[in-house]
Amino acid sequence: MTGNRVPAPAFGIPWRIFSRLPSVAMIIYFQQRSVTVAAGRIMPGLPISQMWAAWLASAALLVSALDAGICADRVVHA
Repeated sequence: MTGNRVPAPAFGIPWRIFSRLPSVAMIIYFQQRSVTVAAGRIMPGLPISQMWAAWLASAALLVSALDAGICADRVVHA
């Protein structure tokens, strides 16, 4: 009866996805930094203070962290 089962892979991590994680992490890092760098140019054009620019940077960080957590959860439980 065990002839119907598909053998489990030798490694639990799909290596194609694992090899792309550093590049995804680098893109996320540059996106986070671009928000803080762009804030200096955005603030004079829009009526926002440094506090609101910090809130925007924090929101971008939170969204990217949640997105990374969701993607990691899908990879682990795939």
